Amino acid sequence: AGLAAGLAAQELAPKPVLRRLDSTARNLARAGKADEAREIVTILEKLGAGPKGLAVLRKTIARLTSKPKRVNRSALANATKALQGVVTRLAPGVSKLPPPRARALADILVSIDSNQREAREALGFARVDGTWLTAAAIKRRKRRVAIEDALRRARRLAVKVTVAASDEPLLRAVSERPGAVARWRDQLEVHSTWSPPQLQRVLTATLRGLAVSEWLVTGKLELPTRLDWKYWILLHSRADYRKAIDHAAKVGVLSDDEAERARHLSGFRGYKQFDIDWNRTEAETEASLITRLAHELSLPCLTVGHQNWICMAVFGTPVPGFQWHQRDGVTTALPGLRSELQRLSSVGLLGSRNWMQYLVRRGEDPAWSNAFVDQRGKISGDDLCKTTLVMDFLYEQGPVPKPFLEPLADNPDKATHIAHLAKGLPQPLGVFEQAWRDSLRGTTPSLLERLAGDATRFTADESAALRHLNKVREQALAISPYDKPPVKLDRALSAGATLHAAYLAKNPDQLTKWPDAHEEFPDREDFSPQGSWGGLHSVIDPDAPSPEKAIDDWMGTFYHRLPLIESGLLRIGWGYTKNIAVLDARSLCAPRAGDSTVLWPHPGMKDVPRHFVPELPSPVPGADQTTWGYPITLQVGPRSGRRGEHGIPDARITLYEGTASGTEVPCHYSTPRQPTNPEVAPPATYCLIPRSPLKKSTAYFIVVEIHQERVKTYRFDTVR
Repeated sequence: AGLAAGLAAQELAPKPVLRRLDSTARNLARAGKADEAREIVTILEKLGAGPKGLAVLRKTIARLTSKPKRVNRSALANATKALQGVVTRLAPGVSKLPPPRARALADILVSIDSNQREAREALGFARVDGTWLTAAAIKRRKRRVAIEDALRRARRLAVKVTVAASDEPLLRAVSERPGAVARWRDQLEVHSTWSPPQLQRVLTATLRGLAVSEWLVTGKLELPTRLDWKYWILLHSRADYRKAIDHAAKVGVLSDDEAERARHLSGFRGYKQFDIDWNRTEAETEASLITRLAHELSLPCLTVGHQNWICMAVFGTPVPGFQWHQRDGVTTALPGLRSELQRLSSVGLLGSRNWMQYLVRRGEDPAWSNAFVDQRGKISGDDLCKTTLVMDFLYEQGPVPKPFLEPLADNPDKATHIAHLAKGLPQPLGVFEQAWRDSLRGTTPSLLERLAGDATRFTADESAALRHLNKVREQALAISPYDKPPVKLDRALSAGATLHAAYLAKNPDQLTKWPDAHEEFPDREDFSPQGSWGGLHSVIDPDAPSPEKAIDDWMGTFYHRLPLIESGLLRIGWGYTKNIAVLDARSLCAPRAGDSTVLWPHPGMKDVPRHFVPELPSPVPGADQTTWGYPITLQVGPRSGRRGEHGIPDARITLYEGTASGTEVPCHYSTPRQPTNPEVAPPATYCLIPRSPLKKSTAYFIVVEIHQERVKTYRFDTVR
């Protein structure tokens, strides 16, 4: 009663508490924790602090954090103690204040300390398996298991695609290479300059993505029974696309005005019965097909969110044609954590969720109504990120509501959006959007948790893995022109990797099978959605005596090496149980930068191992991997030289023994267009696998040629 009686109507905390928080914010700024200091400013504002004092505090924080500082762990410990005291002082108000103000105070307390019992219970949470969950969150958790299982089953869905030579004249007009045509039932026919294996992979993956769309809408994981557009021509490069436009104009299919408009787009309709399209990579092509073939829902924001969710969850790429940027266009010079998290927003659902959690915690997430526009192409940046995650929240509650499948008139205005959404949302629009925010906030580490994480050192295994990986990456990226910041360990990713390692320890029969080792089955012991995600985005070593040995083993392979030295890798997760090593290097990896080039073994490398480390799947199916030599890989960025016919830089690597003009080493040679394993084609990546072990104490020379423009020679020496 004393606390409640002592508060002014506009305040939720007495003056001494406000002063203590003000002092804590300044101390955090001095300790180098700018984001946490700014978060306390937000908390002070919610507690009723005056605007003049807040303005002064903001300026002070900006001044104190204007230059980089080393984290002061002693100051963090003092700030932690002060915040714990604030929580203890304010907690009784949750039961003594009137309900609306009590809930507001509880929200603030949970943002400081997510384990504050009175606040959690006041907000309707219950403790389940060590986690605070609402009744609705418990239901969503069960639904998330079903979503992850549907994605897993979709990856194994049998799809019969036939491929043959194409006789389409347009392909002959744009390319000297013979074209191919892929057909699925009598529903889909795709002509392309892709190689037959590539075209088959693209169509198979697209149809599996469409099956996921069907499951999200109807609850049934099955291939579509009817497609709205049957005939396609897929091209790989803008040069081929422009030739196609010229050919269509020449034969009178496109007028001059139509041809000019098409040159500014990535596709056009009107050539015979075909839809013409071009993209650089297989994933981009699959995403492009999804935007034309997947379910269109009743409103543009629903359709874009639905299709973008599928593209990111199934293919790992956003819908084509959208730019990820803030509404004000700011993409650089953002402070600390904000800059990093904004970059993560473009690297998949998990990165998008991390970025939006950050905005929600600061009250800066865009209103969903920003996406209530009349055309899909107008939704971009944070609005696209939010509408995608709103759909994710909707999927956690069941199949897409039936009203959202009803066709509406074209170009709906905002009032139409609001009226129509009311028919399908489980709650009024405002309540639904707040529930979405609460669901994100519930998975966001509290202020005290983040400070404790900063003050706590990594385990010995985590430190060893991070240190060794960053050492390898520094060497691998030495010839890249871009900044090479060290990757960081992400606690959430590490939790998923650790759960998957524990799952494999309980289910060892999956360790020696692919893709089983990366999956979790819901009916098996220790299954978890978080572990399932971790397994699908990780490299795995079933018998690693140390973190360093696991990383060295992966570097001795073809497929498992690549994610570890991707130039865009930002954060990793590490799990290690009973010598089973799981490293999540795919969840938070940005697209490969510009003209980056990553070569391994790196130039001048000494003591290079002689043997290939066997992996699943095999890079050359049916061959004996134990007889091969250490592999050479080249990963090139999208602007590394002129593009070849398949839309990425044409490159060639050759290995010589002794001198750069010595004996050429016989190798298996995998390229994006002609992979040695037709089922697995890493984009823009070339690999030489010597057919025999390399000789000891021998100099080898790698000759790299990128589209006949740049020829460079690099030496490495094998172990003695």
